[in-house]
Amino acid sequence: MALTACPDCGKNFSDAASQCPNCGRPTKKPSMLTKDIGAAGLLYTLFLAGGLIAAIFTDNKLPGVIIAGIAALLLAIRLRTWVGVGSR
Repeated sequence: MALTACPDCGKNFSDAASQCPNCGRPTKKPSMLTKDIGAAGLLYTLFLAGGLIAAIFTDNKLPGVIIAGIAALLLAIRLRTWVGVGSR
């Protein structure tokens, strides 16, 4: 185990610690599995599933494909924001 300096208070502590013992700053970002995609992501996922079901099980496939395509695009944008791609 090595020592690392806290970016906030400058005190040294073990790199195995989950937070600085002096000021409490977390040392690691939250896991992707614990982040919440939010209501918008859930809504886009439901539209994507509904569009795909409509495209598969109906005679007129175009509306389902359009709904699924739009939902997939919105979901991709939401996931990009959720993951933090392009943010500093």
